[in-house]
Amino acid sequence: MNEEKEPIQEMGTQVAQAGATLQESAAQQGEASPKQEPPQDLTQEVERLRKELERVRKEAAERRVVSKTLEERLAELERAWKQAQERAMLAEARVVLSAKLGDPVAAEAALKLARADGLLREVEGGVEVDVDALLQRYPILRRTSAPQDSGANPAGISLRSLEDLASMSPEEINRNWELIKKAFRK
Repeated sequence: MNEEKEPIQEMGTQVAQAGATLQESAAQQGEASPKQEPPQDLTQEVERLRKELERVRKEAAERRVVSKTLEERLAELERAWKQAQERAMLAEARVVLSAKLGDPVAAEAALKLARADGLLREVEGGVEVDVDALLQRYPILRRTSAPQDSGANPAGISLRSLEDLASMSPEEINRNWELIKKAFRK
C-alpha cells in the first residue's frame, strides 16, 4: 500500500515544483498576470504525470489482486499443513495408547478422553500422552482379564502333604478352605 502512495506523492511533488518554477520564471520576467495560459511544456508535463499516475494506480490494483490471491493460497496451505500435523499426531498417539492399553477400542476411547482433558501434548520427538493420569481419571480403561471358564469340573487343589499346605498363603487357605477340607477327608 505504501508502494503505491510513494509514486503518487512523488508525482504530486513534481507537479508542485513545476508550478513553483513556472511562477518564479513569470515573476522574474515581470509577467505577473494570473490569467495567462501555461506554457505548452507545462501542459505536456501535467498530462504526462496524469498518465503516469493512472498507470501506477492500475499496477497497484493488479498487485493487490495478485497479493490477495497469494495470501489466500498461503492461508489454504497453512490450514492443510496444520491438519496433516494433527492427523499425524493423533495417529502416533493412537499407536502409543494401543501399545500401553493393549486394546484398540480402549485406545480409541482413551485418545478422545486424552484430547478432551489436555493429556495429549506435542513434544519435539513426537507426541506425549500422560497415560498414568488418564488411567487414574478413567480406571475403566484398564485392561482387565476376562474370567476364564474352568469347565464343568473346576480344578481343585492338590494337597499331597502338609508341606503343600504350608506353602500356601493365608488368603489362599481362606479362599480354598472348602476344597482343603475335602482334600484332607480323602
